[in-house]
Amino acid sequence: MSAAKNTKTAPVSRNHALELFIDNVRNDTKNFKQKFRHKAPDNLTPECRKALKELKMLYEKENIIIRPFDKGVGFCLMTLEDYINRTMVHLSDATKYKIIEDPTSFANSLIMKITEWTENFREEKGMTDQIVDLAIPDSESHKPGNMYLNIKVHKPFPHAGRLITTGCGSYIE
Repeated sequence: MSAAKNTKTAPVSRNHALELFIDNVRNDTKNFKQKFRHKAPDNLTPECRKALKELKMLYEKENIIIRPFDKGVGFCLMTLEDYINRTMVHLSDATKYKIIEDPTSFANSLIMKITEWTENFREEKGMTDQIVDLAIPDSESHKPGNMYLNIKVHKPFPHAGRLITTGCGSYIE
């Protein structure tokens, strides 16, 4: 095998037997993939497959939201408008949420406070450089957290929603 053919792999070894073995394995696996390509059997019944297609159609064409139940025992369908209204019930609660007029300035201020706090404790016992690096947010990734609503079907009708907020992947992660 020449080095020119082998541009995507490790450098060619000087061991001819090893190179021959590697060539044979590559050829065998390439031929195996071509011989045995087949469509995997469907793991859904025809009724489930039809129901899934109908759900996809509702989601795409009718603005239907599909959300898991709050306790994870199933899922519910609701209109986008109902989902937004239920979410706004939570967000309009001024005792828990406030409108931030300038989110960028607020985020920069928050990052600065976290950085100052972390730097103040840098010399504390147990505060390693790795912990400091993890604690200080990356100001390049100013990405807000996420929120979503799960319906509490275990509660009496009209079922309330549980608003869940997360900082995963955000600068406050």
